[in-house]
Amino acid sequence: IVGSLLLFPSQSFAQGCEPWSKQLMASFFPKQIDEQRLREFSRFTPEEWFQTASKHRKQKWLESAQARVSMPAVESKLRSALRKFYDVGFDLYGVRLDHEKLLIQPKMDANASANGSMINVNLGLLQYYINPVAYLVNIGNLPEDAFTSAEHSSARARFHWKNDWNSIYSVLAHEAAHNLMRHIDRTILTNVEVMLINYRRTVQNERGNIARGRIRGEKRYIWQSLHGFFKEFDNSEARREREIEADTVALLLLQRTGFNPSIAIREGQKYLLLFSQIGESNPQGWQGRLTEALCSTHPDMLLRIERIQANLNCMQFSGELCEKHIAFPVGKFLTGLRNGMANLDEYHNATVEIAQGNLAESEKSYEVKVKTKPKDAQLMVDGEKADQGKLKLGVGPHILSASKQGFQTAERKIVVFPDFQPKVKLKIKKVRIRKK
Repeated sequence: IVGSLLLFPSQSFAQGCEPWSKQLMASFFPKQIDEQRLREFSRFTPEEWFQTASKHRKQKWLESAQARVSMPAVESKLRSALRKFYDVGFDLYGVRLDHEKLLIQPKMDANASANGSMINVNLGLLQYYINPVAYLVNIGNLPEDAFTSAEHSSARARFHWKNDWNSIYSVLAHEAAHNLMRHIDRTILTNVEVMLINYRRTVQNERGNIARGRIRGEKRYIWQSLHGFFKEFDNSEARREREIEADTVALLLLQRTGFNPSIAIREGQKYLLLFSQIGESNPQGWQGRLTEALCSTHPDMLLRIERIQANLNCMQFSGELCEKHIAFPVGKFLTGLRNGMANLDEYHNATVEIAQGNLAESEKSYEVKVKTKPKDAQLMVDGEKADQGKLKLGVGPHILSASKQGFQTAERKIVVFPDFQPKVKLKIKKVRIRKK
């Protein structure tokens, strides 16, 4: 269950993302709610959750270890720093993590990633901060045969540093912050929360449709599809905010372990310089920007640097960050999920019982608006004549019928619920007389 949702994007830009228009169209296709999976999630205790997640992440660790690059001296330096970050993180946030779960991967993009328990550092990231010109040559952005050219000389002037371990440690602190803040758990459980929201909407719509005596509600479905599409903007923004939070918490980890947290600014500037060299750019035009807003997992680097600087200013004056941060409360979320499912089950069972008329009739009646078309048709409610307009009906099922001479009789079963009283319009059709 957990494994199918353990997806943590590490790319910095909206790579491989569908254009916004395709995402909008996709939102109009019915989405199947996996109720069984939702129920299984709702049964997790925090201990069972972490046990299941740990088992899956251990498997990922073993798979990653098979493809790793063996660099004992470098790994030792990284793990030593990571141990310090995690020790500080435990004191601050109460999350205990294993600093040994760090691997160097043979990927050449200058990146790193965290999956909740482990950290992967790409070989390309190490090469970029240790010897940037050699890295650019290696990835083919700077031709090796241009060593004496003006292009190469310019690159050497721009990428002038060597053995910049401070920037590497800054990236490592950022990934450690992702794990300490339980961002991967938040990502997974946010998806579960969306499943719960969709299921709640389905249960509520079921009551509304039963109340009206209808099977479907097309107008409502269209609005919900649009709502789901626009909800993606909130989800994308939340993902980018988690990156900002990792940047921010990393500053505290650096400060408490003896580093100058301002190294995060220089690391970000050098990372930005890399993308200006390799020609990475944001999508152009309003459609490109809309797609980027939906898909990008990371905020603009200039914005990140600006937020980092703001927190550095707070730390300079108070020794603390501008705002407080806490690890994602998995236990609180799972409790809320369990209670939410229990309430929905109770709501659904009540819907069925009321619709079948099995519950004792409530003394309280509710106002139901009933009309016919044509207006002069005779309205019957539960076999008795009634005037059109606002009627007082008790909780439970009721049979409405409309009739008029020369018209077909129309009949509909409606259900009155304490929280939902339908508005009904009975239309009857003229009887067609066939000419001989």
